[in-house]
Amino acid sequence: MYNIFTVANEAYVPFLEIFVNSVLDKCSEVNHIIIGDVGLGDYRKHFSKKDKVILLDCECDNDFTGIHSDGWAKATRQKTLSLLKLMKCMDFNIPLIMIDNDVCVLKDLSPLIDDRYDIQITSRPPVTNPAGFVLKEIASFMIFNRFTNSKRFIETWIGKMKEFEENNEQLPHETPALNLVVEENSNQFSIGNLEEKISCAPRVVTDDSYTAHFKSVMTQKCDKVTNFEMRITNIINNSRYDIEIDKYLDENFYEDWKQ
Repeated sequence: MYNIFTVANEAYVPFLEIFVNSVLDKCSEVNHIIIGDVGLGDYRKHFSKKDKVILLDCECDNDFTGIHSDGWAKATRQKTLSLLKLMKCMDFNIPLIMIDNDVCVLKDLSPLIDDRYDIQITSRPPVTNPAGFVLKEIASFMIFNRFTNSKRFIETWIGKMKEFEENNEQLPHETPALNLVVEENSNQFSIGNLEEKISCAPRVVTDDSYTAHFKSVMTQKCDKVTNFEMRITNIINNSRYDIEIDKYLDENFYEDWKQ
């Protein structure tokens, strides 16, 4: 058994609908789906009625104007802050998987869990961002197996993000801070790697992929509808699994959200 945690606001409601419904369909071992509400608004009631879903009250922000916009950056900060809030108000005796909400789950996630590690983090080939940070680890899919050490790791991660903010480092801060914490604390935490193409496959999905990540290819500002539609059509499915968007996202529900 395991719990799943994600955060979402109103701008990401169709992604969240696909995510939650795919988890309920594919993950027979999931205990609870915990959603950090960072601005769901009227949609909170809709998600609260779903099986196994728990809503966590968090600071709200609905200022989405595009990837890497200030509103987007605030939402990514809320993910780690909400995760720490969850860790402080609940004790876990089973793993907690944190996943971005713009994901469709293709099969049960249990085989990815390796409790030899405190934490498992998705990794990809290293890239250097414009600020000069080498980025390998990403926070799109993480597994927290041991509560005490996981909580310390998250506190350290948030502290590093605050340092970046105080030093006026270029946004976003989440991923660079994560990478520095991993690099600087390798002797404090046991960390296992998850391959991105397996745990949270961006763009190209194979038979080995457990989820499809509707990762953005856009850097400019855009409206929420353009953001959603560009991303769900950017997946190349080379697997035997169907990415059943039509099954998980009701057309009328989507049309109502677009208004």
